Amino acid sequence: TVLPMVRRGTCNFNTGSVTCTALSPVLTDLSRTVLFAQATPTGGDATAIDDNVRCRLQLNGGTGNAEVACDRVGTGGTINIQYQTVSFHSGSGVSVQHVSAACTEGQASSQPLNVGVSGATLADSFVLMSSSSGWTTWRRPCARGSRLTSAR
Repeated sequence: TVLPMVRRGTCNFNTGSVTCTALSPVLTDLSRTVLFAQATPTGGDATAIDDNVRCRLQLNGGTGNAEVACDRVGTGGTINIQYQTVSFHSGSGVSVQHVSAACTEGQASSQPLNVGVSGATLADSFVLMSSSSGWTTWRRPCARGSRLTSAR
């Protein structure tokens, strides 16, 4: 397999979650692959519970192959997902960390929500964030944003 490589795909869902078709060519190491995803709702629905979609790159527990998994709390309307992954070869110096955290409604007003990463150099790093919300309306205290504040 020639690297760096970009894999592209689309999928849609009208339930709470979807696992898009496994990436092709097969990917089994997430440590040098970054995911970029766009979730677009169809129709006139504009509620946070239905339109806030979280996507992540994960390994399938049965096959060990990478797949794009997206979810939301609501089930109203259809969500179209367009995604791209970029994979780098082992000698590139690129390292990708996939982390997740949960935030309750009570925690939303006490920002920041700290999530640990290891070996990150602030000057050479960036953060991509994906989130979903169980609230039925947008709430001011839960502005969604992220930043890398310190290296460990």
